[in-house]
Amino acid sequence: MRLSAWVWGMVFVLLAAAIAAPAVAQQIPPELMEKLRERGQSGLDSQDPAQALEESRLKRTGDDPYQTDLLNQLLDQERAALSTLEVIYNARLGFFEEEARRRRREREYQLEDLDRRERLLEQQMQRQQMLSQQQALSQSGSDRSRLSATPGAGTLTGSPERLRPQKRNREREQQLETEQVLAEFAEPEPLRQYGYDMLDYPKQFPGGLSGRLPDTYRLGIGDELVVTLYGNENSTLTLQVDREGRLVLPDLGPVSAAGRELGVVRSEVVQLVSEKLVGTEVLLSVGAPRLVSTYVLGDVTRPGQYELSSFADILDALSVAGGVKKTGSLRRIIVDDGTRRRSFDLYDILAGRQTDSLRLTDGMRIIVPPIGPTVAVAGAVVRPAIYELAPGTATPAAERMLAMAGGSVLARGSRMLVKRVSPAGGETVRYLSGAEARLQPSDILLLQLRSQATMGQFELAGAVYSPGIRSIDEYGFLSKALEGGQALKPDAYLPFALLKRKDPETLATVMRAVNLAAVLKGETDVRLRSWDELVVLNETAVDFMGSEPVKLTIDRPREPFGDCVSLDVLGKRVLESNPERFATIFLSAFTFPRPLDAEQQAKNVTCPDLFEDRPDLLAFALEYATAISGAVRQPGIYPFAYETSLAGTIAVAGGLSLNANRKLVELSLYDRKAGEGITVDRDKVDLTETDPESVAVSPGSSVRVTSLRSDQEPGTVLLTGEFERPGVYTIKRGETLLELIGRAGGLTSRAYPYGAVFTRESVRDQRRESLKRTAREMDTALTLAAIKGNVDGEALTAARRLSNTLSSADITGRMVVDAEPEVLARDPIANISLEPGDTLHMPRRPTTVQVAGDVLNPGSFRFRDGKSVRDYLKEAGGLQSTAEKGRIFVVKANGEATPVSMSIWSFREQTIPPGTTIVVPMDVTPIQYLEIAGTIADIFGNLALSVASVASVTN
Repeated sequence: MRLSAWVWGMVFVLLAAAIAAPAVAQQIPPELMEKLRERGQSGLDSQDPAQALEESRLKRTGDDPYQTDLLNQLLDQERAALSTLEVIYNARLGFFEEEARRRRREREYQLEDLDRRERLLEQQMQRQQMLSQQQALSQSGSDRSRLSATPGAGTLTGSPERLRPQKRNREREQQLETEQVLAEFAEPEPLRQYGYDMLDYPKQFPGGLSGRLPDTYRLGIGDELVVTLYGNENSTLTLQVDREGRLVLPDLGPVSAAGRELGVVRSEVVQLVSEKLVGTEVLLSVGAPRLVSTYVLGDVTRPGQYELSSFADILDALSVAGGVKKTGSLRRIIVDDGTRRRSFDLYDILAGRQTDSLRLTDGMRIIVPPIGPTVAVAGAVVRPAIYELAPGTATPAAERMLAMAGGSVLARGSRMLVKRVSPAGGETVRYLSGAEARLQPSDILLLQLRSQATMGQFELAGAVYSPGIRSIDEYGFLSKALEGGQALKPDAYLPFALLKRKDPETLATVMRAVNLAAVLKGETDVRLRSWDELVVLNETAVDFMGSEPVKLTIDRPREPFGDCVSLDVLGKRVLESNPERFATIFLSAFTFPRPLDAEQQAKNVTCPDLFEDRPDLLAFALEYATAISGAVRQPGIYPFAYETSLAGTIAVAGGLSLNANRKLVELSLYDRKAGEGITVDRDKVDLTETDPESVAVSPGSSVRVTSLRSDQEPGTVLLTGEFERPGVYTIKRGETLLELIGRAGGLTSRAYPYGAVFTRESVRDQRRESLKRTAREMDTALTLAAIKGNVDGEALTAARRLSNTLSSADITGRMVVDAEPEVLARDPIANISLEPGDTLHMPRRPTTVQVAGDVLNPGSFRFRDGKSVRDYLKEAGGLQSTAEKGRIFVVKANGEATPVSMSIWSFREQTIPPGTTIVVPMDVTPIQYLEIAGTIADIFGNLALSVASVASVTN
């Protein structure tokens, strides 16, 4: 029972310390909302992530009334905008099927985009929920770590960093999205009937008069003329041709006008005025033209009778009638003026073969009959469309129809195909050639390239000054394409490049490794072929090959590290391949030192665009990787196309460092023998006796340059406090504490060696890992207890508070040492050897003793030699009624903690040096409202070791 009380006393102390500590406010990361705003998605900039998430899900299901994008509705709208004839022709060309596939791809792209945004929004909502619950728990004294037991909370660890793309990835993502939308989702135009979109008529024709009328204009009944007299007689008269066709001039008499040309009537009026009005001149012009009544009938939008200006023509009449419907003919329009009946072809005006159309006359009738036979011209032509055949043309020439479509957009290399409906209703495709090739009604004339292949070109990519397509005729060989190295950027990596080409038999893409350094030296060369692509690596890509994300992907291919396509492909290749394929990079994962936050670095990775654009390139390059470690300036993973000398291998890694041991270079050489397998030859090379140019290193090998032994430790030791010369000191191997104190000039007269604080990094790491392991064990036990249902909420909260305190405790890594020089000189065991990163603080001699815990007046009290624990407790007012007398302990200045016996049977008083802290714990047994001891005792029964380690936290 006393042990249980001690355990729960420690729990109570830790809980009180955690509750008293200031809570660290967690804010919603602004990068999440910034990510959404940068994507420019309307409706997702809401400050409320729940509302934005609901809007995103409405868009996903198509229920949003403002963002409806259902495929069937769009296709129905597209069909409704086309005429029956256009629908038939486009269906024969497969337009609707292709459009449906395009829109499905577009919809899939939109859903993928919504998935990304919803993950961010859900992450933000979880963070907000976590923050609010933490604040509520802080106010109520509950445990904030309870969130870890809620469903889905465990997925928060590390996910914000992995979901938050870096700046370069974000810019590249936006660029790729723009290119994808422009290229893949550009809406193609369906095939339409020719001419109807050019005759997009207004609803009303103004019929106004502007400009001077020609003298050939024939006057008619209703024309309004303006007669101006000047000279002896000055007047302006507005006269109208009457119903008898006369122009009546006051004081001059009538002049016959109807049916006569304006110029003739003007000459007659001038002659009449000159004869009867001496000294008077006359001017005559048309003020307002007469209106003519015209009937527009047949396949027009608004058939009926219209009154138009006498200057209007057939096009104007069709305009007022709303234009010709797509069921009407543009080439067989009938015009009847009462005297004769003739046919009018609008194609002649649209093609520019006829510059003027027929003038309207009073009572003229314009009749638009149904459309005649048609032929479609599609493919590589200027104006792909559906054309109506001219009257009387049953089988037009293919060349004539091609000319009507504006001709070919290709100067050469094209061919004509015709899709024709057979008598049985099926459709056949035939090749047409020659000027005598004829078409039939309903045919589709297709103009295509004879071959879709692009021959005679190759491409340069990567670390080159001008990436893009080159002509094989101009270069021919890879050496000429590199232009003596002038085409390469300064950071180009020469020992390895990728040459992608098509296999001539299977047309499959094959990859080949090329050594550009050997090509530039003239040792080898490659004849280029059509469709070749040379990818030149840069330093960034090579450094990435030896990065932590790549190593972790090789080590654990099923786990995602970073948001990179190339890493995903690499993981798949590792699972699909045998272990020998990536043996070098796999071994390097354990050869090179791994940082403690390697996994966190992997999640924040920025993958090079060179690998992201070609996801298979990373796995291919790693097959040729050579690991170079040890005393070189840039150790890492370097790919080599084929065997390279040891000198070249070391040069790629920056050369030997100053501490390199030239007498010993260790080699693990891969030897691939056809039919026999792979052997690894171990070898040692003395560079002082062997020329490194004569040693061949094959791809997949490992090179380790040993270092010269040095007594100098790589780190330093910090001395602070009461030393004659405190500061940072370098140390040599095996240097002791006494030696370092001597180098610092010894201790000052005010130093207090008994209270020296010595910390060590390795001790700190061990204790931190031990506490984390204890916290994990406690979490597991608590989870099992919660499943069994034998733990109430308050007990579970207290236990989780303890577990969280263990996992987040600030560990100092303090060691109890004796820093008195005289003692160190006498005791070799106490005179410890130093390690890099050690710190030693020498305090001044204290003059007080601390009393803490369940006393009436805790505080600091003056030290006096010979005073006992009872004396200091008496000065603190004595123990409280809730104090646990049997668990009082003291913590001395050097870090040692010892229990104190307050029993009346104890006759030996403990010596209390200055700087000591006396701790009086509380007896939690009387506190009945917690009801923890009985409900959670079974959990801590199996965790005695874990609970005992709590004492280290209070140090």
